[in-house]
Amino acid sequence: MKNYIKFARFSFIALFTLMFALPSASFTYVKYVLFGCLAVSCLLILIKEHREIHLPRDVLWSVSLISLAVLISLITAAWHHTLSADTLFELRSFVLIVCEILAGILLFSIGALRWQDLAKLFVVSLSIYGLIKLLFLVFVYFNPAQGTELKRFVFPDAFMGGYVLLNGFYRLVAVNDYYLPIAYVVCDLANFKRSGKIVARICILTVIFLSFSRFLWLETVVLILVDMLFHQEKVLSWKNVAFVALGFVVLLTAAQLLGADIIGTLRSRFFVEGGVSLNYKFSQIAALLGEFVKHPVLGKGLGSSAQNFPKGWAINTGVETHIIGYSYEVFLLVILMQFGLVGSALLFSGVYMPFFSARITNRFVLLSIICVTAFFASGFTNPVIINAPTGLFLSMWYMFRYEKG
Repeated sequence: MKNYIKFARFSFIALFTLMFALPSASFTYVKYVLFGCLAVSCLLILIKEHREIHLPRDVLWSVSLISLAVLISLITAAWHHTLSADTLFELRSFVLIVCEILAGILLFSIGALRWQDLAKLFVVSLSIYGLIKLLFLVFVYFNPAQGTELKRFVFPDAFMGGYVLLNGFYRLVAVNDYYLPIAYVVCDLANFKRSGKIVARICILTVIFLSFSRFLWLETVVLILVDMLFHQEKVLSWKNVAFVALGFVVLLTAAQLLGADIIGTLRSRFFVEGGVSLNYKFSQIAALLGEFVKHPVLGKGLGSSAQNFPKGWAINTGVETHIIGYSYEVFLLVILMQFGLVGSALLFSGVYMPFFSARITNRFVLLSIICVTAFFASGFTNPVIINAPTGLFLSMWYMFRYEKG
């Protein structure tokens, strides 16, 4: 393997590891350096090895359709005079996603990357993220004042809610959490040893439980069932029922010994705080649909927001803090509002194009579609789907499709 190919492989693997092992908005300078190294080395591969490179046609169609949708939305924003700093931030996210997809598939096509390696790295990285998050929450529990300062450095984009289980033990949810349920499925596909798979899944399920996110809980249950059906396991076997029952007993016993208030936490999270959260989302839905109705075909433009429902999210760029105006929780409707029916259809077709070209009856392809869809479904509840890890996540599943489909 030539040196520039080795360097490109190293850059991709390092970027992949840091994106999933560390909170997505932390250590951004390091990640940008790795992305720059990856871009330069992949460009060198294209120049030096262009005769030997045969990128899958459907991936080229995929990035072309995504790019076309973004270009149309950008022009639409200029037409409607909604161009702003928000437009540039969202454009940057789409450029990163497209470049990551192309880089991953390029290295895969020349044999520099294998899906099995990335699958194991995906699970290990998210397990590391889970441990970092658990250690952080324990640190905050014992050192609340210092924990607040540490959060700005380690978890700058995470949502920190009220206490869960124990007074002083916070609920924390970041972008990386939304990849955890998929990591549970990948554990079986990555050929881990039994002990390694058990440890990884315990870590993953513990972090998902402590998130107290209704969406993550539901997604996890669905994907566990999908995983069992994929491996032709009986969902309601005595073994599975006994395992779940034992898990609940251990959990409740441990919680009782630690003095945790499970009932109070559930009541607060899903009825008191949860009711407020749902009402807030319903208000967003009404506002975003109202804007979409005004511009149904091409949308309002990239980076635009609903005028009668301002929403902001602070992001630290490394130089200054900027308030993102389009960061609504019901993010899929933001896409619909910004891109309209035409752009949304192009984005949807672009994301799923590599799967459409395969036989959907292939169970590996079907599993890929389910996992990708499960992640993008989080766009109904949080603005997490247009982030730098998204392109790496998609490239991993496209590799799986080409290897198995």
